[in-house]
Amino acid sequence: MASVETTSQPESCAGMGRAWLLLLVLPIVFFGPALLPGKGFLPQHPSSLAPLSTETSAAEAQEQINYWTVDGLFPFLTDALHLRHALELDCLPTWNPMLGLGYGTAGGSLVTPWYPPNLLHLCVHPARAFGWLALLHLLLLGTGAALFLRRQGFGLGSALLAGWAIQAGGLSLFGAHYGMKLAAVAWFPWCLLAAQGVLARTRGAGLRLCVFTALSFLAGFPPLAVFALGALTLAGLFWSKAEMGRFAALIGFLLLGVAAAGVGLLPMAESLGGAERSLNSGEYLPQTAPAEALGTLLAPGMFGLPSDPFFAPSHPLALWLCAPENLPQTLQANGLEWNLHVGLAVFILALVGLCSRPRRSLLPGALLLLVLGFGLGWTPMSWLHVLPGLGSGAPTRAFMITPLLWVWLAALGLEALAAGCRRAGKCLALSCSMALGMGLYLGKQAQALGSQEATSILAQRYTVGLEAAKEHLAGADLALAAQRLESESHWLIGWTLAVALAGLATWYMGRRGPATSRGVAWALLPWFIVVGGEGLRLSRASHRPVNIEAGLFPPSPAMDAVREATGTGRVLRLDRSASGVSEVERLARPNLLQAYEIGDLTPYVVFTPRDWVDALAQVDPLSRYRSGASRLSDPEHLDHPLLDVMNVTCILATDHIEHPRLEHVFGQEGFHVHRRKVGAPGPFAVFPDSGGQPTGDAGLLFPPLVQAPEAAPGWSPGEVRWARPTPTRLDVKITNSGGGWLVMDGSFQPGWKATVNGVDADFVRAQGLLRALRVPAGDVTVRTHYEPWSLRLGALLTLLALAIAWRTSQLKNH
Repeated sequence: MASVETTSQPESCAGMGRAWLLLLVLPIVFFGPALLPGKGFLPQHPSSLAPLSTETSAAEAQEQINYWTVDGLFPFLTDALHLRHALELDCLPTWNPMLGLGYGTAGGSLVTPWYPPNLLHLCVHPARAFGWLALLHLLLLGTGAALFLRRQGFGLGSALLAGWAIQAGGLSLFGAHYGMKLAAVAWFPWCLLAAQGVLARTRGAGLRLCVFTALSFLAGFPPLAVFALGALTLAGLFWSKAEMGRFAALIGFLLLGVAAAGVGLLPMAESLGGAERSLNSGEYLPQTAPAEALGTLLAPGMFGLPSDPFFAPSHPLALWLCAPENLPQTLQANGLEWNLHVGLAVFILALVGLCSRPRRSLLPGALLLLVLGFGLGWTPMSWLHVLPGLGSGAPTRAFMITPLLWVWLAALGLEALAAGCRRAGKCLALSCSMALGMGLYLGKQAQALGSQEATSILAQRYTVGLEAAKEHLAGADLALAAQRLESESHWLIGWTLAVALAGLATWYMGRRGPATSRGVAWALLPWFIVVGGEGLRLSRASHRPVNIEAGLFPPSPAMDAVREATGTGRVLRLDRSASGVSEVERLARPNLLQAYEIGDLTPYVVFTPRDWVDALAQVDPLSRYRSGASRLSDPEHLDHPLLDVMNVTCILATDHIEHPRLEHVFGQEGFHVHRRKVGAPGPFAVFPDSGGQPTGDAGLLFPPLVQAPEAAPGWSPGEVRWARPTPTRLDVKITNSGGGWLVMDGSFQPGWKATVNGVDADFVRAQGLLRALRVPAGDVTVRTHYEPWSLRLGALLTLLALAIAWRTSQLKNH
């Protein structure tokens, strides 16, 4: 591996003007159709969801579904819409009253203004902004990779092909609807470039490293930034060659980069502190990918493509292809996070690079092995799961940083072939033979899966009865799965032959000796065609433009009925299924209600507050789902007083529910709306002050949780009126009140500030989860606003870190 000093060449950026244009081609081809007038970049149109799908002509919408990234719709789209709405009202998007009992979005949203590119949502509708952001980040990823490899001494053609390939890989394209993941990874090559500048003591490199690191953390998915930070640290240690002074400077600027992301990380830490979710994601093994996932390096559709309706726990391809001992992972099969595909040509060239250039492959190869081992649960790499930051979320997410490592190795392989290296030629032949063998294996498996004995084979493999196997596979389409395997077999065989021909041509020209510049260009052209063609196939399978000309959220009688029944209260879904979510997903799935300005008690958010989950669990212990709450499992719980405290005014169910507290107001097949009667005193009520003080986690308790305290003769709660000028403000006016405690309909959070008749006042916790204020007798004006301490402190930390990085990076010796 060349040293940092010798690879920092003045000509490293020569010819990169043309590179920018070339590396813009694939992002435009992949995402350009979604940027046309009337189009949007979403995994599916909201009209494909119930109950909208039963009220509109959704045939086209049903054909455009990306099943792997449905979260790209909710909560990403609704988070972006909230950001846009709040900024249009001249307030920061730090609180969303429509989510649960009110939700802090300063650190709990996946789309925040702290990441500067997200401000694009103000300029264009979020459905279109997502496409522009995907294009921008794919361009950044490809250009950064090309510039980084030029710095390592690679030729311009090899570097450009690497940038082109990283844009066309499945790992980049399949997760494009998860914009925050692509954004976090897009800054990785730029961080590596800046890190080499710091080690070479280049002026300004430290500030660049600080900014790029901060942007990676602010993009919205810190676990990926943590993985990239770890890889960057190891690479810096390798490059520094035991010069601890330079390595210490690198670590210092990396830490400043993390601190510079404080405006996003501190609010996130505050949200996490009160959330049901923890930094430890739980059991490690079931969240890793099985060894069979390595097959996706050759065949991206081995476990299906994003357009295939294959779901755990009855994922047909996972059950068919994985070994029985991997059953815990198989039952949680995730087509997106199991997919390692970076391009067949890239994978074969990377193997050539590993075999023919072992010394130069040492760093990228070691990092690649470390990441693969972590995501696949190999010992000892799996031990890293206990380190802070590495245990949050599925370990397979670390795979997102591997594309740069793969194209790095592929560039070594390409240059070895172009040099006519005999070992490279042999490795090319062996790699292509392996790929052809994999294609034949998939074809044989497709035939067996498509046979009538497939269910019996699975029953025998997993040692269960035939009837049990049929019951488990009831929702699985074995015929479609067999077709997918057959298609992958044909594609893999054909594309392997194309890669073999391109490789043979490159190797043959290299054997002939030094080529002219035109000969080099013609030698690379087949590689660009092969890589681009594969990317086009994957792009068409993972994202198609969604028609938004008629709007995203069409008028809906069902949603109108829900809004009318809910009023200023909240919706709760009744789901009797064993999974706890099967019926929820058909009852205006979580976050869809937010788009229609309807309060939802159980939305899908990143950090579900613990007090929500605990309160609903007191009502119904079966309401818990993963790190949140999803439903009410039985109508017998509808009388629980905590539902009155949480202001639940609407119950959705798949059938008509008879209950004294419910009034059926709307019904269609599979979707019924019930108005729930809330007992006195209702939200925003004044209670007499009995002289008690908040105690324990519950704080003050009032009716309906306890009996009403005795009030002084002539005491009156008065009339309470409230208004919400912006999402972060709530004003209350009380007239003719006898004074006491004002209990407000909203979650107790430390960031809420209040004034009572112009005098600062402190909130206390009431009813276990609401906000309460002591108010005097008479007419009272209460003004409240949400201003989390973590945001101010985080912004200060960001400015301080950037200032230190700027000043330090200007010094001759960092």
